[in-house]
Amino acid sequence: MQKPVLYVLAAILGMIIGIGIGSFLLPRPGASLGIASRTAAVDAAMAITERWDAQQLISRESPELARAAPDDRVDGLFNTLRRLGVRLGIDGCSGKATAVPNRDGTETDTADYACPAHFQAGDGSIEISLVKTGDVWKISAFQIITTALGQPRQ
Repeated sequence: MQKPVLYVLAAILGMIIGIGIGSFLLPRPGASLGIASRTAAVDAAMAITERWDAQQLISRESPELARAAPDDRVDGLFNTLRRLGVRLGIDGCSGKATAVPNRDGTETDTADYACPAHFQAGDGSIEISLVKTGDVWKISAFQIITTALGQPRQ
């Protein structure tokens, strides 16, 4: 009589362990949010700084950035950034993505990344903020932090 009870207890314990391991291994929404946004940040940093191409930024900008920084202002920024010379390398990007609750009960996905980079004129950091618009990560802010252009570090 005791063996059937042990079998039942073992089966229940196995199910509990299986559910626990399964829920640990399932992808978490925040994890995929971070992977997708980090990929978008690295891709944007590489494309924008490869030839200091303002169009690479403009094609990825959010509507808010487009309103705040018209194309002629972006072109002026890139004329200054070209003084950094060729990008020699990027050491990955660190940062995080966050789902920010809105008043209407929806969420806005945002992300902020810093990408240490090496340029002919010196080292710096590519700072990129992103916002998810539909299924696409768009750039909401972009700047290069460096002393190589004579500007103070922020």
